Amino acid sequence: MSTMEGCRIGGSPGHVVSCPGPCPPMDSESARQPRVTTTYTRGATIEVRYTRNNHEGGFSRWTLVPADRAMDPAFHARAAFHYSCWDAGVARCRGRLQTYRDCKYDNDNLFYRRQLRLPSVYPDGLYVLGFAWWGGLDKGKGFNAALGDYYDCSFVQIKGGPRMQTQHQPTFDGSGEDGGNGRTGEGVPPRVMVHYNADGVAVEEG
Repeated sequence: MSTMEGCRIGGSPGHVVSCPGPCPPMDSESARQPRVTTTYTRGATIEVRYTRNNHEGGFSRWTLVPADRAMDPAFHARAAFHYSCWDAGVARCRGRLQTYRDCKYDNDNLFYRRQLRLPSVYPDGLYVLGFAWWGGLDKGKGFNAALGDYYDCSFVQIKGGPRMQTQHQPTFDGSGEDGGNGRTGEGVPPRVMVHYNADGVAVEEG
């Protein structure tokens, strides 16, 4: 829905952005006719991927809102269906194409992927799948390199699926890249490095 890279407030010199979310501003084409990326059924389980870019820590939030409420932060907050540690689902890129797509700027050649189960509370229609990340840090720099809030969104179509439910309880995935202990694998206690625990707190990055 946008060609903006890095929807946030602030940034390093030469890369300052003013984008307070909950979605990047639509480009002119999307404003006239939303570009639907894919169609899902109610209750579908989907895989999402996002780049690591030498970042770590923080929390992420996933939302699904009607397309006409895409820029309504309060609606996104109410429609959040899943929360997680930013670095849950770490994976290594394999091959040139995947490296270019998912790991181009990551020094360790890693990216994140996870399974999301869409709630069955949505009637057929046009929606926006929203992503927010807050409280993150630059890898290896700890709290000396605190990042701001980041947002991204995509138009999706909901069509068909199981019978609609009347409510959904948001879920949380507490697993992380290494449990905060420098180790990866089963049995590692989850721990998240985060410099604040709610979106909208960091009004600037820099």
